[in-house]
Amino acid sequence: MNGGRPKVSVIMPVYNEERTLLEIMKRVIKVDVDKEIIAVDDGSCDSSPDILRQLEGGDLRVYLRGENEGKASAVRYGIGKSRGEYILIQDADLEYDPRDYPRLIKKIEITRAGAVYGSRFEKGSKNMFFRQKAANRILTFLTNLLYSGKVGDMETCYKLIRADILREIPLREEGFDIEAELTAKLLRRKVKIENEPIRYSGRSYEEGKKIGFSDALRAVYILFKYRFDRRGNLLAGKKI
Repeated sequence: MNGGRPKVSVIMPVYNEERTLLEIMKRVIKVDVDKEIIAVDDGSCDSSPDILRQLEGGDLRVYLRGENEGKASAVRYGIGKSRGEYILIQDADLEYDPRDYPRLIKKIEITRAGAVYGSRFEKGSKNMFFRQKAANRILTFLTNLLYSGKVGDMETCYKLIRADILREIPLREEGFDIEAELTAKLLRRKVKIENEPIRYSGRSYEEGKKIGFSDALRAVYILFKYRFDRRGNLLAGKKI
């Protein structure tokens, strides 16, 4: 804690983001919240590791991994290194705006929720292409239908979660599956999730966007998988 403000562990998985990495890191560092930044390079084959090495220090800790194992694996690794009261995932592109951190933190403290999800479907978002918007709305609707939830945007990157809750959830999936798995397991545990509008500026595949239609299909599978899992492995097992 610092001056009564919560400490936030910002976990940034990085994979071949040399075009945006320096700028997004500057924006994250600039945000006036008590934080630590944990950058996990997931086997990048561009100059991303070099950029991270040059920036390391102060609030930023860098971990370089030799092989690409997927976003979920990098996030799990970062969670294991975190020391904050809250944990927030930050992509290494420029789609999300770190200036929204204070609002997310304020929301979780006022509501005493276990998590706050940043919703991209409110005013302030731009460049969310029709197919992407439709897929995200369908996945969010399906999430709420299956788990009786009130999530505003299931696939959002900005998930601010109490660290004591997150560290007790065994995460096992790989790649972009983490969004669906994490949400499913939070809702199965009856964790209170609040929603907060955030700014969003989507990028095209030509600009480096990595998630695609196959990932949406995979998310549907994950949602059903954990909704009807009766083996008791949701609330127990090896921790992150």
